[in-house]
Amino acid sequence: LNGKKIVIHHKSWKYFADRFGIEIAATLEPVAGVPPTPKHLAMVKNIVQKEKVVFVLVEPYYSPKAARVASSGTSAKVIVTTTQVGGDPKAKDTFSLMDLLVERLASQ
Repeated sequence: LNGKKIVIHHKSWKYFADRFGIEIAATLEPVAGVPPTPKHLAMVKNIVQKEKVVFVLVEPYYSPKAARVASSGTSAKVIVTTTQVGGDPKAKDTFSLMDLLVERLASQ
């Protein structure tokens, strides 16, 4: 995944992306807690197409609707997964959370 481009729903993915050399091409949420406008989603979709984004990552407590709009008609896959220990039964601690995230992304 090193060097690959992704779109994220929220900036909570920044540390994971930095750790694994993944480039964040855009964020679905233009401002934390503010849903994306149709204009913003159109801009993100353009970025997904132009930058050859591979994934759109969304935490399970956000609706994946915006991610689906941004990735529609492209090869980018929407992946819904947690960024928090305890957010998934397999994420029992920091190490198992990282294993889970790497496994989910690498298997796509």
